Amino acid sequence: MQNWYHLLKGSFNIGDETIRLDFGSHIGDQIQLAATLVHETTHAALANMEFGQATKNAYHVIPRTKDLSEKEQVEVMRLLTLGSQDFVQEGLATLMQFLWLTQEMSKKDVLDLAEKILPPEYLDKLREMYFVFDLSPRYRDEFTKKASTLSMETGIRRVAPSLDLFRSAATLRQYLSEADNNPNERLRKIIKTIKHRTWLVTKPIEEIAAQSGITFHPPTSKKDVAAFLTYMASRMGAPREYTEAEIGDTPDSDEFFRSIAEDVVVGNLNQRFSGQAEIIFKLDDFLYYSDVAETIFITPYRDTDEERDRLTPLIGETPEIVLAMIASTGAKYVTAVSRDTAERILKSELRSATLLTKAGAFDSATNQMIESPTFRHPDFVIYNTAKSLLPVLENFSKAHPEARFSHFYASAMEGHILRTLYVKIEGQVPIYAVNALGGGDIDRILELIKEKSRQITEDELRTDKNHYNNYSAFWMGMHREVDWIETMLDPGKKHLYFRDGRVLDVPTTVKA
Repeated sequence: MQNWYHLLKGSFNIGDETIRLDFGSHIGDQIQLAATLVHETTHAALANMEFGQATKNAYHVIPRTKDLSEKEQVEVMRLLTLGSQDFVQEGLATLMQFLWLTQEMSKKDVLDLAEKILPPEYLDKLREMYFVFDLSPRYRDEFTKKASTLSMETGIRRVAPSLDLFRSAATLRQYLSEADNNPNERLRKIIKTIKHRTWLVTKPIEEIAAQSGITFHPPTSKKDVAAFLTYMASRMGAPREYTEAEIGDTPDSDEFFRSIAEDVVVGNLNQRFSGQAEIIFKLDDFLYYSDVAETIFITPYRDTDEERDRLTPLIGETPEIVLAMIASTGAKYVTAVSRDTAERILKSELRSATLLTKAGAFDSATNQMIESPTFRHPDFVIYNTAKSLLPVLENFSKAHPEARFSHFYASAMEGHILRTLYVKIEGQVPIYAVNALGGGDIDRILELIKEKSRQITEDELRTDKNHYNNYSAFWMGMHREVDWIETMLDPGKKHLYFRDGRVLDVPTTVKA
């Protein structure tokens, strides 16, 4: 399980420790956006605690463990997530989310909302902690801080090497069957104790542990962390002796939350091709839809050698490039082709479709696709964060002092925290695009280019509006039928424009 998902409005990725927010779900409701961010940030905070740290390391190591079958690898990760911390993760994250909402709504309205919108698996967890809503703000803070710490600080990294804890799923299952080692069970004991003796939340954390019948574990030492990493490296078949000097300090809370906020990815979490797209093996069958191809997303083929060997006879050539198509009908199609084939069809049959790629596939320094210098240039290069786009533009400006830029900066709605920045290097094709949560690094980008950049004009936006609209649908989750450029440029903000030419009046009671 790679992500802790929250209704596809947000997610926390265990592997890269990144929070993702769905742009389209939050465009009209900043309160919901903030509440979702609180939920996902709680996941990030829990993942930074003892049991979460062990889980993150296992996420990278277990799939590379040669003596565990694929089935056992999956079971180990299930035990570390759904099998031992789903109540802690989703229960506390949902609690924090709805406690935050009490700043905007009454307790009754908050709990009524929870009963109305939460799916059963979330609601059941939250109900076990409804008593927290009756506590004072100070007691709430004491509970959430101490309960989360006590639940996740199980000492797992300290004992893993001596127990050879990850040698099999059975070994881990036995370890987690003891309630004192299981975050979920530790939290249930804490809740049972504090629910009827709420004054305990003010006591030292060691006393709360003793009263709850669970073992208190002090923070794991650097020596123990080094031993744990040495053990995990050996399980991966890459022996290495880690030392205390290599172990960094745990960031304080301010530093932690600041770093998390800077790396929030805002995009279309619901833009999933897996399970939604038709996989096509024959090129002619894929090109059958070329006349309705609206958007093409291109990415290098990154699967295993075994999968590549399996696919080669099916597609008739070695797969090197993955092409994902969204048709004007809304249908999705995926195929894999060689570099030569991709280069040819992107310049011929698929030349009219909007071409999108992620930042790692395009080199701004050379103005070329990474996979081939003669590839058709993408119309948009998508960056996950403004923080990652900033050094690209800094380096380009240093290498090309004469370079000039154009840009367009917009918020989802007037005053909305969701922002989008488009930057174009004059004389080049791609538009660098990024969505962000607030100004922050976007402001730093604008400061960097302010002496060298001009605003993208309305005429330029209209000339390329098909591409902008396709980007909005693909990466922002906006309705593909709407002409977002014309709607945005409407002088009175009183009309909704569609790509088929229809224009609807916006009711005066609806805020544009």
